[in-house]
Amino acid sequence: MIKKVLLLAFLFTNIYVFGADTRPNIVWIFVEDMNDWMGCYGDNTVPTPNIDKLAENGIRFDRAYMSAGVCSAVRSGIAFGTMQTTLGIHNHRSSRQRTSEEKIKLPEHIKTVYQLLRSNGYHVINAGPKNDFNFLWPTQNQKELDKVKGAYGHGAYFTEDKEELLYDVNSQPWGYSPEIWKDRPVNKPVFIQFQLKGGKNSGRFSNARTTKDKSMVKIGNQAIYTDLDKVEVMPYYPDLPEVRKEIAHHYDCIRQTDGEVGQIIAELKKKGLYENSIIFFWSDHGMRLPRHKQWLYEGGIRVPLLMTGPGIAKGKVRKDLMSGIDITATTLALSGTEIPNWMEGKDLLADDFKRDFVVSARDRCDYTIERVRAITTERFKYIKNFLTDRPFMQPQYRDVTSFVREMRAYHESGKMDDKESFIWSETRVPEEFYDLENDPYEINNLARDPKFSGELKRHQNILTNWIKSTDDQGQYPETTNALIGSLQQWSANAVNPEFDKARKALVQTGDPVIWNLWPEDAPGTYLKLADEFDSTGPDGELVAGRRVIRLHNTVPNLAIYKPDPAIDTKTAVVIAPGGGHWILAYDLEGTEIAAWLNSIGVTAIVLKYRVPGVAYNQGKRWLAAAQDGQRVMSMVRGRAEEIGIDPNKIGIIGFSAGGTPVKYTALTTKRLYTPVDDYDTISFRPDFAAPIYSGSLPEEAELNEDCPPFFMVITHDDWGPEAMAEMYIALRKAKISAELHIYESGGHGYGLRKTHLPVTTWPDRMEDWMRKLGYLER
Repeated sequence: MIKKVLLLAFLFTNIYVFGADTRPNIVWIFVEDMNDWMGCYGDNTVPTPNIDKLAENGIRFDRAYMSAGVCSAVRSGIAFGTMQTTLGIHNHRSSRQRTSEEKIKLPEHIKTVYQLLRSNGYHVINAGPKNDFNFLWPTQNQKELDKVKGAYGHGAYFTEDKEELLYDVNSQPWGYSPEIWKDRPVNKPVFIQFQLKGGKNSGRFSNARTTKDKSMVKIGNQAIYTDLDKVEVMPYYPDLPEVRKEIAHHYDCIRQTDGEVGQIIAELKKKGLYENSIIFFWSDHGMRLPRHKQWLYEGGIRVPLLMTGPGIAKGKVRKDLMSGIDITATTLALSGTEIPNWMEGKDLLADDFKRDFVVSARDRCDYTIERVRAITTERFKYIKNFLTDRPFMQPQYRDVTSFVREMRAYHESGKMDDKESFIWSETRVPEEFYDLENDPYEINNLARDPKFSGELKRHQNILTNWIKSTDDQGQYPETTNALIGSLQQWSANAVNPEFDKARKALVQTGDPVIWNLWPEDAPGTYLKLADEFDSTGPDGELVAGRRVIRLHNTVPNLAIYKPDPAIDTKTAVVIAPGGGHWILAYDLEGTEIAAWLNSIGVTAIVLKYRVPGVAYNQGKRWLAAAQDGQRVMSMVRGRAEEIGIDPNKIGIIGFSAGGTPVKYTALTTKRLYTPVDDYDTISFRPDFAAPIYSGSLPEEAELNEDCPPFFMVITHDDWGPEAMAEMYIALRKAKISAELHIYESGGHGYGLRKTHLPVTTWPDRMEDWMRKLGYLER
């Protein structure tokens, strides 16, 4: 049968040369974030009749493994039918042109499957908005080119040569859309890639109950229709309400996806394409729970894969190992297109197809830097964790989800058993080894079991030889330019030590420019102070595991940190650290904030205002900070051209006691000292203001339409959060633009140091706010 398929492909190629092209159409149904919890795979929790029909009419692959557990790495590998690690396109969301040098351009001879099919006479359609590739790719689609300038960057670049394009039609809507048939020639076979949201979908399938039903169970704003009591909670999770909800919601998404597959099949039949179409259905990786998406356990990389169409055996089940990159090679073989010798994928329908092992890789995902490799053989899974110094659940995008927060709280309460708490360890085991035949959930790590030492050694050798033979690019550090792009996007979330070099590169070369704040002595002196000093000690309080610089008896000045010119927005922010007007937390709430602002293209100006404040006014210890705040704003605006900033794009941010300079510049007009030079004739009012875990309105506040917009952050368990809430209410009543974020926990003095607490994501919210106001435009 296989030989017949290959013979047909050969004949189709020759028919194309001499007359009508009768080669098969090829349809990829490429689904996001979805596990194989379907009827055809033995799970009847929800009905999946359309997907099951594909399996009934074709081949079901039971051991299909993707090359990674995250979308862009998988998509990049499948685009070339080659491991993403071989081509250096393995880091999630890399080559996004967020900086001028953040580009990965592959050799000219390496072409995507889409280009190879186009050059061999196929009309290639991409039906979906996601071109999530970790390399530069050519297009004439303006919507894709517009994404290059977006907040997250993009790999698209313009080409004048239509022959270079990946697609003849690049449609934006998810799944089926009538626009995909635009300009379709009648004399060419068609390749269509349908992209479906899968596990990212709403879960509201056809004929679902109304969401107006008040008894409806919900996860966030999404209704859940699958009976929570009918779902199975895997043994590596605690059986908690939010975990059970997430699993039930995933079943809803599978049921919704099944309906979308039915629509695609119906439309192919209407167009007369179905009978001559070979259809592939698969998912890029597992759903979003931990140990699934991004991870290299079975739930993350073993996916559903179905193939059906003319010449494909019906009702066949294959239990041999295959890799996602084999889909590419098989597609080329079916189309009569030569498989390039550099391609690592293999034709699944070839008589000699065989894989002794499959390799999967985990590398940087967004701002989380990892290096993990997995070898899956017929019976075993070997996982090598190269970065053992960091936790399994290190900071990631899921931290704000209800299921992660619930599981974290459950772990911290000491209620998890060993198998549930494994991924919550603060460090990694270097190796994991699982007997998939007897331990399908990968719970019992056999890496130290002497009975399996021989098999462990065999798998170690497989990985070592594979890394060497393919020159696995993950063994080399990511470039500073690439890390700068990630840092620019994710800023404060990027806590891995590898980002330190990117932060240093973003801040101007050498020390910051230091300016004295006052031409002579600062206003007022009540006590004579000793020299400035830092009282940080080895036993000092830790914030996110690190000490905090505590400056005393400060001499007022400002330190100017410039961003990389390539991303400079000409916006500036004055930073006022906190410390109760007794000390300055100069790194936690000063220089670290400067590094974050530099990473998003903002000039950062750290204000060293005078502490202790009582030394300058016995009754008003806050007065020195307020005076220094007014002075620095006037000086920065007066010297804007010298600094290289826009005088109409200057904001101020202050932490705790550092909120005093914020409020006495943004909410008052009276200068609190006698002018000393021409700078004091210039307005000290900022263009935007951000008091972070700060206090109440000053008595002198003048609330009116001239006040700038405010961004505020506080936690429920901070001392006196009512004061900031009251300030927000006062701003609202005065019709002053304001955005207040209240988090449940976090206390006080967290700066932007990343922890598991959602409050430490506040820099992302402020970045969104600044972008919305236009201050991050270049």
